[in-house]
Amino acid sequence: MEPHPASSLTGLAASPTQGTDTKISFLKLPYELRLQIYHLVHQGSPIQSEERTPWYPFSICTLHVVQHVTAEAGPDKTTETWDVRLSRRSPTPPRLLSAHRPCTHMPTALLLACHQTLVEARCIPFWENEFAFINWFSSGLSSALAFVRGRQPWQRAAMHFVRLEVFARDLAEERLTEWLELCAMLSGLRGLRLTLSTDAGEAYRVPGTVKPKTAGDARALVAVRSSKTRWATDGLGHLRELRQLEVELVDSTWSGSEKVAWCRQLEALVQSQDGGDGGIRTRHSEELGKVAVVCVERKPAEVLNSTEATALQDES
Repeated sequence: MEPHPASSLTGLAASPTQGTDTKISFLKLPYELRLQIYHLVHQGSPIQSEERTPWYPFSICTLHVVQHVTAEAGPDKTTETWDVRLSRRSPTPPRLLSAHRPCTHMPTALLLACHQTLVEARCIPFWENEFAFINWFSSGLSSALAFVRGRQPWQRAAMHFVRLEVFARDLAEERLTEWLELCAMLSGLRGLRLTLSTDAGEAYRVPGTVKPKTAGDARALVAVRSSKTRWATDGLGHLRELRQLEVELVDSTWSGSEKVAWCRQLEALVQSQDGGDGGIRTRHSEELGKVAVVCVERKPAEVLNSTEATALQDES
């Protein structure tokens, strides 16, 4: 029996599957593709609440949705929904920071797979998540300091979005050290949602509960109402990467127009280039003029859209 003709042929081209490795290693994928995969893994890994003792009080950080402050009607009896009447430079209000940032983590198994995945994926939760520090038993400033002090330098630098609640007394001269320390450690911050309560000791989530202000609180109010104090010049000056600062002023004695005007003064201070006592001395000159200070207020529950209302109900 003669052999098959094909078996005696020489010089035939090798099959595409012969002598080649068809397996694709994850680390051989382009970096951009690996980064997209890391982001998908991060988004699909929600942080689970730990079991707590039923009788022990703990804070609940719920969805915090804000809107632009509405200034009161002017002489023409019209009402502006932003600060257009006070500042004609930008008739279009800036887009607010997202209130729906993820609350997710990067699985430890992925970070421990190898050194390269650790280096490439470890910063994603700090880039994408919003870290919220609210007033609970004490100022949110104390909670923020306790958390940030326990992080590594690379973790602090990677924190891009923070929501922080503070009292006016936290920014007074005699208690300014902690605020300056926090700002120095968050030099990589891109977006800051700051709630500043000048109603001393007020649980601002309960409307109409204004408590009398002490002498110390009165001094704090003076410090806050003057935007040219060290909390603004020396504190915000450390936030070299900051692009947007949203300020929610919780003060029953301030009108919407006063709040908006104060935020305009603060924005002018942050963008100042004179480098003197009234300017930001530590911000690089090429970064000046890029920070937007937006005056906001808590969005009433009755005007929340269906998605926001559903999310708020699920959290409560």
